[in-house]
Amino acid sequence: ELEQLRREEQPLRVSGELSLPAAQTAELVLRNQGDYLKLRIGEDAEISWREGLLTLRFSPLAGAGRTERVAELPELRELRLLLDTTSLELFLGGGEQVMSSRFYPKGERILHISGQAEGTLYRLEGMTFAWSDNGGGIN
Repeated sequence: ELEQLRREEQPLRVSGELSLPAAQTAELVLRNQGDYLKLRIGEDAEISWREGLLTLRFSPLAGAGRTERVAELPELRELRLLLDTTSLELFLGGGEQVMSSRFYPKGERILHISGQAEGTLYRLEGMTFAWSDNGGGIN
């Protein structure tokens, strides 16, 4: 179902550093090819992998009290990031490990990627809800 929401596919190749804008709702799939990988979302969040540890850090405002999460991850082959207006989800190694958190970014959604990787950035078409007039339910 998620793949049906993908729009505006943008292939990526990172060798060193790359910065690019991301939509409010986006999916980033990166295949790591090096011994470290770092991804910043503006000044609001940072995801880094090095020496077997994956760290997710939030700025004080964007994390709303959440500051840091760490997971042991001996090898990072693939990182899949889902962003929407108030959440961030990471799927590591094809979903072998998952991190999810509320996320309230304050700045622009500029992705800064450091390392060696290839991948794709997608804009995701948002889901809309409409209130019905027959009982107040959601359609």
